[in-house]
Amino acid sequence: MRKTVIRIDIYKMDIHVCFIEEAEKYIEKYINRLAVFPKLDYAACCMTCYDEYGNLTPVLAMGRELDYTILAHECFHAAMHVCENVDIGLDFENQEPLAYLTSYIMEEALRKFYKKDVHGEDL
Repeated sequence: MRKTVIRIDIYKMDIHVCFIEEAEKYIEKYINRLAVFPKLDYAACCMTCYDEYGNLTPVLAMGRELDYTILAHECFHAAMHVCENVDIGLDFENQEPLAYLTSYIMEEALRKFYKKDVHGEDL
């Protein structure tokens, strides 16, 4: 089990990434507390967890095979959790923070977790 953390420096938050079949053990080992733990019969999911200090720590639980559409979907959920946690109001007039954050999380997940660049090339 590898530890993959995406640091969101501007908001002082971390997003963890793991394989979905390892999610329960990953959370137990690296995060310790769990707020919402869905059934893991999905291709992937974004879980809302809290670390030992009570800080929100989203966890992207992903499939072993890279699927860009699923990754984008789950990165959007993680970005929403971050925006909500730091009180960024989201509406049609204020959507850029969510858009940029989603892109950043996806690029970092590709690079750090799947070892791919944004074009799908191996790093």
